[in-house]
Amino acid sequence: QVGVNALDALGAFSSENENVKAGLLLGVGIVNCQVKDTFEVALNMCSEGLGAESPLIIRVSSILGLGLAYAGTGNNDVGELL
Repeated sequence: QVGVNALDALGAFSSENENVKAGLLLGVGIVNCQVKDTFEVALNMCSEGLGAESPLIIRVSSILGLGLAYAGTGNNDVGELL
């Protein structure tokens, strides 16, 4: 949670810039790597960017963020989402 709060302090959540949002999604994946979180912040945040209406950079960053956060966990929810 501390890492996500630090990203929030940078104002990335409210940015309209696609590059900033893409960086945020990658950051979420990095700070949640090997973190057991009952709220699954990374899954909730990154899954929002997977829709067909999302720009390509957001979709790719969402996929990479999920991959970083859940690598080696065997999380079936992430597997089904991708």
